[in-house]
Amino acid sequence: DTASILIKKILSILEICGWIEEGTAIIKTQEGLYYEGEVRKGLKHGKGVERLVNGASHVGQFEDGKFNGLGTYNWVNGSVYVGELVRGKRQ
Repeated sequence: DTASILIKKILSILEICGWIEEGTAIIKTQEGLYYEGEVRKGLKHGKGVERLVNGASHVGQFEDGKFNGLGTYNWVNGSVYVGELVRGKRQ
């Protein structure tokens, strides 16, 4: 529908600009980092999926730009951690 198309166009513009204050966003860096999920104050905040440059990924909660809360971290070598992360570190 027209509203969905308009929202997608607006999000595309925000992606190009590299900034969204609050809501849901897709963030891509020139280095290859990819994030899709909730943001607040322009930072990853809430539920999201992040794919790192080295191929690892994190699915779960973010707070103020860092992994925080329950999540699943997948390393490139196939190792997986499922559990609590606090400020980007396993507990």
